[in-house]
Amino acid sequence: MKKIILTGTAIVALAAACFAQNNTSTISQSGNQQSAGATQKGKDLISTIVQTSAGGITNVGNFAKTVQKSSSLLSEKNQAIINQLGTAYGSATIEQEGVGNQSTISQKNNNAESSGDGNLVTTFQRGFNQVLTVNQNDNSKGNLVTMRQENTGTAQTATVDQNNVSTRNSATTNQFGNNNTLSISQSNNSNNNTANVRQGFAPNMGASAFNATALVEQNGGALGSSSGNEATITQINRASNIAKIFQNNGSGGIGEAGNDVTINQSGVLGSIASVSQSNNSQNNSTVINQSVAGQHTAYISQDGDGNFNSFNNTVAVNQTGSGNKADVRQLGIDANKNGQGGSYNNVANVTQSNQLNQAFIVQKDLSAFNTATINQAGVNDIGTITQSINSIANNATINQGAFSSGNNRATITQQQSAPEGGLGGNSATINQNLLAAGSANIATIVQGFLPSVSNSNANLATISQEGSSNQARLQQTGDLNVATIMQTGNGNIVRNADASLNSSALQQGSNNKLTVEQIAGSSGNIANVAQIGSDNIANILQNGSANTVNLSEIGNGQKISVSQSGTGNTVTISLIGN
Repeated sequence: MKKIILTGTAIVALAAACFAQNNTSTISQSGNQQSAGATQKGKDLISTIVQTSAGGITNVGNFAKTVQKSSSLLSEKNQAIINQLGTAYGSATIEQEGVGNQSTISQKNNNAESSGDGNLVTTFQRGFNQVLTVNQNDNSKGNLVTMRQENTGTAQTATVDQNNVSTRNSATTNQFGNNNTLSISQSNNSNNNTANVRQGFAPNMGASAFNATALVEQNGGALGSSSGNEATITQINRASNIAKIFQNNGSGGIGEAGNDVTINQSGVLGSIASVSQSNNSQNNSTVINQSVAGQHTAYISQDGDGNFNSFNNTVAVNQTGSGNKADVRQLGIDANKNGQGGSYNNVANVTQSNQLNQAFIVQKDLSAFNTATINQAGVNDIGTITQSINSIANNATINQGAFSSGNNRATITQQQSAPEGGLGGNSATINQNLLAAGSANIATIVQGFLPSVSNSNANLATISQEGSSNQARLQQTGDLNVATIMQTGNGNIVRNADASLNSSALQQGSNNKLTVEQIAGSSGNIANVAQIGSDNIANILQNGSANTVNLSEIGNGQKISVSQSGTGNTVTISLIGN
């Protein structure tokens, strides 16, 4: 074994080429502008470089580099350690090749005033079962990490910590190969940090990568909020990728202080993307793209925390393939039921292709001026939008098209309980099939509460269905609501949102208007309609044969119009009132 120990306060450089095994190199330095280097070849090697400050004085401009690799000798189970403690504008580099090697770099206590003025880390590992750890903590400002791991066998692991007053830090990481794991933490008063992650395959290495896991944390924590952070994860692998990003604890801020997230996953199937921008969530943005075969999952949370709001957030999810799932939550979370916490001015968009997809959007707790859109172009898809608890002036749209011919399900719930100050009602639109196909689709819109009928006013509901055997389900409670249902084809049904097949599409309140059209030479359609209240209007048009209208009107001042053309049609009208 060969062991080298060197200490000094002047500039010192050491290059140790150790071809034997079980070698140890230790370098200790104190002062400014120090330089140290170690080169080792073999296995079971240990290299330690320590550059410290004296008397609490920050060192400036130190450099350290360790190289442990060999083209002719097996390089395995080596350790490289660089500690630059109390260092500003320092630089540390480690390069390793082989099996089971470990790298650790620690830098802390710098006072960088702008991006790029902090410490610098550059690392490279090629092989498999290697571990990399970078620590830039404790007043971590303006630091930069550039990391690359190439996997020629099995798993590589990398951890980057830039924590505790984490400001203007940047981490750019690349992992190529299978079963890799990466973690970046930029937390505790985390603001204006950037994390870029790429996991996949390198040029000329083939496209065989899979099972990548990436975690990015940019949380506020005990020392402050999380604002102005950017996180990007790109995974270009075969299957089973996992990407998680957390930007919590006072997430976002005024204007450009919001956090940004982008996740791109392209693989055969089974990728998972999870984003949390919560606890007073404002001005945050999330974009998730998941492509190729499908069975991908996306979870997004942009929530308040019981005392604060979720507002001005945006979400865009794009999924291709079959069997995908997207779950978006933008909640005010009024945990104490004291009127605080609100979800408003949020935007959520989900786009899915092919079949067997599911999309859920929830904008809840003083839900106002939110927009939610789901586009599904397939067969047997499920789309659900919920905008509830004081739901005011929200807009919800679900399109299930591309000539789908399966059993799609679309549901919109807008429960407006207490509009005030002239605020308008909600708008809900469902389009299914979009000018072709059909078959056993169900579209449901619920606006208001039962048994209460108060304060769910001026809502607009529109349902369009093409083809045969579709169901349009409607329930509106309150005043000044308008609903339009249009169906083409045969064997379609208009009914209530409850579980009873023979129930009636319901408007309960006053001055409501309902229009039902089952047209284009259709046959065997059924329109079950009920209006309870006063001064309501019902217009029903059926064009074809063997169609049925069941109309129930309870109240005063009701206006009814029923028109049927064709043969074998039936109309039943029940009136109670004037």
